[in-house]
Amino acid sequence: MIETPLTSHFGCRIPVIAAPMFIVSTTQLVIEASKAGGIGSIPSLNYKTHSAFCEALEEISHTLTEPYSINLIAHRTNPRFEKDLQACLDFKVPLLITSLGSPKMAVEKAHKKNMRVYSDVINDKYAFKSIEAGVDGLIAVTAGAGGHAGTHSPYSFIPELVRKYKTSVVSAGALSTGSSLLSALALGASGASMGTRFIASQEANAEEKYKKAVVDSDVDDLFLTPRISGIPANVIRTKETAHLETPMGLKEKLYFWLKFNKNAGLMKKFQKALRPDQGWKNTWSAGESVSGIKSILPAAEIMTQIYEEYKVALEKLPKA
Repeated sequence: MIETPLTSHFGCRIPVIAAPMFIVSTTQLVIEASKAGGIGSIPSLNYKTHSAFCEALEEISHTLTEPYSINLIAHRTNPRFEKDLQACLDFKVPLLITSLGSPKMAVEKAHKKNMRVYSDVINDKYAFKSIEAGVDGLIAVTAGAGGHAGTHSPYSFIPELVRKYKTSVVSAGALSTGSSLLSALALGASGASMGTRFIASQEANAEEKYKKAVVDSDVDDLFLTPRISGIPANVIRTKETAHLETPMGLKEKLYFWLKFNKNAGLMKKFQKALRPDQGWKNTWSAGESVSGIKSILPAAEIMTQIYEEYKVALEKLPKA
C-alpha cells in the first residue's frame, strides 16, 4: 500500500484514479480498476439514460467492496445533474468528482451521507471556488492532460494548491507510469488521475484502431483544439483531424457561446444552422502520457503494473 491522503480517505492500496473518460470508460473498467487496488471512475453521462445509469450503479455497488467514483458534470447545460446526483446519494458512491460547474450542491448533499467530493480545477480561480464550496479534494488538471486540458505545469500548480489550501490534491495530466506517479507524489499530490493509460485497456469502450493509436503515438502526435466541444482538448493527429487544427470561425464561436450560456430560445432556433461538423467518430482524445504507453492490457494488470513501476522508480532514486 502507498500511504497518502487519497488512500487513507478511501481505503484503496494504490493512489491512482482511472480517470472518468467520456464514452471510453465502462462499468467493467470501473470494477476491474477498483478491484486491482485503485479507484475506478466513470461519467454518469456515459449511460444514455438516467435509468441506465441507475442500473450501472446497482451493478457496481453490488460487485465492489472497494471504492469507486462517479463523475458528474455540474454545469447548467447538463439536464441530468440533479437526478444523477440523487442516484449517487442513494447508492452512497464513495467519491464524486464534479466538473465544469459549481460543486456546492453536490458537496452539501454528499456530506450529509458521509460521502466525499473532489472537484476538477484548471487554475486557482476554480480551486478557490471549489474550496469555498467545501470540497474534500481537488483534481488539478494540468498541461498535457487528455481531453479537456489545463495550461499550468504540474511542477508549479500542484505545490501551489497544496500550500494554499492544505487539502488532498490529485494530479491529472501526462501521467501513465509508476515513475510519473512518484513524481506527482514528490510534488505534494496525494495521487494521480490517469485517463489515457486506460484507453489502452481491454475493458475500454474504444475501437482497436484508437487503442493502437494511443500505443503508437508520441507527444508530438497530439495537438490542442477547442473545436470539438468549445473547451481546448488534446487529440491525436490523424488525416481526418486536419480541419480541427485551424482556428474556429465566427459560426462555431457563436454556437459554443449559445451552448455554454444556455440561451434555449436561440439554441433551438439556430442550433442546426450553427452546429459544427465535429467528426467525433474520427477524433481520438489522448494526453501527452501516450509517450509512456506501450501495450494494451487488462485494466487490473495496468493498475498492478503502475504500482510495480512505482516501487522500481522509488528504489532508483539517488540517495541523499
